[in-house]
Amino acid sequence: MKPFFLGKREVTILLWPFIIYILCFFMPITSKAQNNIFYIIVLLPFLFWVKKDFILGLFRSRIMVFVILFTLYLTIRSLFFVPFHFGEAIDPVRHFISFSCFFALCTALFYKTHLEVILNRVTMWAAIYGVGSSAYFFFQNGFNCRLEYMGPVSHPIIGASVYALTSLFALLSNSGGRHKTALTAGFLLFICVLFSGSRGPLIALIAAALTGAVLTRRKWPLGLFFLLGSLIWLSYHYDLLHVDRLIVFSSSYRFDIWAQVIVDIWKNGNWVFGNSLLADRSVAVGGEIFAHAHSGYISTLFQGGVVGLLLLLILIGVAGWHVVISRRRPNFSFGISLWIFAVLIILTDNSKMLDGPGGLWFYFWLPLAFLSASELNTKGPKNA
Repeated sequence: MKPFFLGKREVTILLWPFIIYILCFFMPITSKAQNNIFYIIVLLPFLFWVKKDFILGLFRSRIMVFVILFTLYLTIRSLFFVPFHFGEAIDPVRHFISFSCFFALCTALFYKTHLEVILNRVTMWAAIYGVGSSAYFFFQNGFNCRLEYMGPVSHPIIGASVYALTSLFALLSNSGGRHKTALTAGFLLFICVLFSGSRGPLIALIAAALTGAVLTRRKWPLGLFFLLGSLIWLSYHYDLLHVDRLIVFSSSYRFDIWAQVIVDIWKNGNWVFGNSLLADRSVAVGGEIFAHAHSGYISTLFQGGVVGLLLLLILIGVAGWHVVISRRRPNFSFGISLWIFAVLIILTDNSKMLDGPGGLWFYFWLPLAFLSASELNTKGPKNA
């Protein structure tokens, strides 16, 4: 007996709209169009089929419990933002509801289906689209420009984060016997991340993929990174593709931004409960204005205070502990790779941890949903 009710019919009805939504990350549509697709073909059917047993079953996962506690806290804190405006305050509530449904659905699909295998097959289309759209961008703008992706995740860092996780799925998840195809997709997606010039997603991908490769004793990923490293060095040494923007050792003001945010928190006295998701997130450093704190952890400290940051760290810690105690399970290497990726991907960029449909749901919350489903699998039948 499964921990919650979700029959074969319901799984089929919910699975394929979800896959279509994921595919939309790699299509030439706007983010607004992708959001509408989520609300219409994913969220509405989910709300129709969701049942009490389903919800109770999901909360058998401690990861799920802390995900809801963390995002609910951010939502409630926003309701006490001064000055209060109903029109603004409703956004965090709406985002909490839609995100909770997304995370619950992801967990259920990972638990009830081989979603990681399906996502592995999606990576080939993502690779083809990523390479094609990147080539078109550089043809139009030249290689001296920083790559901006075509589609709903056009921002270089957000787009690179989405493509980085997709590359990780191609390289390390269950490929369903299509190892060479998956490896090719992973290589092409890595190239897409590389030429975004975004070091944070690149570091997260390399760290996670190398960890998974070492644990599974795979030689192909190691050879892949050696080949890519050689290409970067040759391109830089012979000035072939102007990749010098990739080899930058400055912090891009990150440390200065983080220090200023902490100073601002201390000065305004909101260090316990934070300033809420609705507060102005801009940071003034050295005469320049930056849009946000450029770190999921520092942003959480600013918006949710010490309480919010502790909840986020506990959530990540609980997910990490599950990975550790599951080291004898078949998906251990993939699980720890996803955990490392999630920890690192929000380290050097992100403006807030609770938002509407978008890249953050994919590159941070989807890996945690996989771990949440893995935790449910370790608990066995409900009545055991």
